[in-house]
Amino acid sequence: TPYRAPASPTPASPACSVRASSCSTPPAAGTQYGRGASPRPVSVIVLVHGLFGNRYDLQLYANALALALPECRVLLSRANEGQTLCSFEVMGERLSAEICEMLESIDLAHLAGPSASSPAPRARPSAAAAEVYGHERSCSGSARRESRMSAAARLSDAEAAVLLRGSLRLSFICHSQGALTLRAALQTKRFAPLLPACRTLLSLGAPHLGWLYGENALVKTLIRLLRHHPRATAIRELTLRDAANPQHSLLYRLNVDRNRLQHFDHVLLAACATDRYVPYNSASLDPSPEALADGRAKGVVYSAMLAHLLRQLREGGCEGLRIDVDFRLAGRSLDQSLGRAAHLQYLLDQHFVERLVFKYKDYFAPPAGVADV
Repeated sequence: TPYRAPASPTPASPACSVRASSCSTPPAAGTQYGRGASPRPVSVIVLVHGLFGNRYDLQLYANALALALPECRVLLSRANEGQTLCSFEVMGERLSAEICEMLESIDLAHLAGPSASSPAPRARPSAAAAEVYGHERSCSGSARRESRMSAAARLSDAEAAVLLRGSLRLSFICHSQGALTLRAALQTKRFAPLLPACRTLLSLGAPHLGWLYGENALVKTLIRLLRHHPRATAIRELTLRDAANPQHSLLYRLNVDRNRLQHFDHVLLAACATDRYVPYNSASLDPSPEALADGRAKGVVYSAMLAHLLRQLREGGCEGLRIDVDFRLAGRSLDQSLGRAAHLQYLLDQHFVERLVFKYKDYFAPPAGVADV
């Protein structure tokens, strides 16, 4: 049963605390653009689970978003359920296919049609819109390919980007390695036309720089065992063991050569210092003292990934926001002994989820109008 969320962010609770740094003025949800405002763009928020997870891991976020932003559409990703040890490239392909399939049900042709003051009956998407979203139900085989090629010829890259950005806002909330799955999806050919629509990414304890300098001895042992398993490709990629040269590893390419995070307007990084499953520096994109002191190839590559990623975010005009979270866990439990209690609280602490969603909802809400296209 969906819970009842407050109408506004609730006061601080002794169970957790949230502190943000490097934050500029949040976007205004009701800003008008241009002389004649077009209909509000469709805002889609995709929730991506982590290792050994499923779509219901982020159900609390879906419930909170339904109350805070009822006009937004939420997708609980299930494309990688039961297959989270595959390569991130494979999981990224599945995720991008799932997103495009979901977008097939959204008709954005009204942006190029009559004005909002004189609405027309709902029609099938135009060929241009079908090219942007990669679908056209009436076409099949060679006919579909010809339709897409003709639509691409009619639209320049700039025109397609303006049309897409004026009709769709794509945001993501990713837990743990789900953020790396998303980042792998961003560099796929299927997702390329959707990059101009990316708005906000909220990562929850995500290992953006892999698992190289963790302090949890139990997790270290588990990783050593799993990375030798033939099907645990994701574990080898998290530790840069998927290539003989770390500079040829997938994680290095995602952070240096194929980074797409600069396409977002906002990147929010939630990290907890007591989370012993994912290193704090990897989740918050902070310099690691261990990496700076490590003269081996691993330390050099780690620092290079961080420097390239931050520079590309800065040059792309992306706003980065670190959210320091402190889960004040009382008593002792098996999860605390294993070091994963704080990592799970991102998903299980209902009060934290409500505060986070309502506090930063303006980063996900679509603007009231868009400029004339």
